[in-house]
Amino acid sequence: MQLDLIDTFLDLLDSGSFSRTAERLGVTQSTVSDRIRSLETTVGSVLFERGRAGAQPTAAGLRFASYARSIKLSWKLAQQELGHLHRFTGTLRIAAQVSLIQPLLFEWAARLRRAIPDASIHVEADYSPQMIADIVAGVSDIGVVYTPRYFPEVIYEQIFTEKFQLVSTTASDLAGLDAHSYIRVGYSPAFNVAHSELLPELSLAPLSVGLGSLAIDFMQLQGGSAYLPRPSARELVEKRVLHLVADAPQISQPVFVAFHIRKKHDALVRKALTVLRSIAARLHGEENSPAEPELRSREAATPLR
Repeated sequence: MQLDLIDTFLDLLDSGSFSRTAERLGVTQSTVSDRIRSLETTVGSVLFERGRAGAQPTAAGLRFASYARSIKLSWKLAQQELGHLHRFTGTLRIAAQVSLIQPLLFEWAARLRRAIPDASIHVEADYSPQMIADIVAGVSDIGVVYTPRYFPEVIYEQIFTEKFQLVSTTASDLAGLDAHSYIRVGYSPAFNVAHSELLPELSLAPLSVGLGSLAIDFMQLQGGSAYLPRPSARELVEKRVLHLVADAPQISQPVFVAFHIRKKHDALVRKALTVLRSIAARLHGEENSPAEPELRSREAATPLR
């Protein structure tokens, strides 16, 4: 493993200077040049254009950057997992859309710790593109995502449909809603399209955020209204913190679980999927039909184009 080549490539990509990279890595400039040439020979492409202005990445260099980061991350994960083999029978890495942290991700992790106590569990909250990229790269085992992206090696299964409801600190109907205090939350591309079609007058909100929790914080601080996942909306309405905007349209978002096809028969992954389906059925059983789960790849990406 010549990780020094990868480290040098990534540092040069950041610094744009052979001399600066040599200084930061504590080697000579000729060593940096030799490492980059060796890497270019290995991958069969020129990665940097050398000039008086420094080192500029070529198209191949920019393309290779994501692979280089994945290689470095995978190596670190391998070191961590192999170093803990004497303590655990296996390692499971799960992730979920940021908006699904509470209650789904917390309950999933808690139940997995009880169901597989001898396994090490790593938990992440992220957005769909990064989770899918991590699954493809082997960095993550399972991701719960809003927006599938087609990769032949990734399997998607729709596990439930998330419902979003409009809540407000003051208004109980759309007529009383102040558009200037509306906070638009960008949950996913599919959500954004549905929102624009159903409420075009609120599409150009003066404030937009990427997290439902941020919208809640802003509403509590300065008032306003926003769409929230139904469990969060219900909880805050029951606590009389917010009002439900009763005549506002409900927006639906399919939720998928994603995993690599090579993990289809992995014992830990199968156990984690069973627990996840159980949680989804309990949390959303009244809203979603109890149809038998279907494993899909290409077809799953169609509804969210």
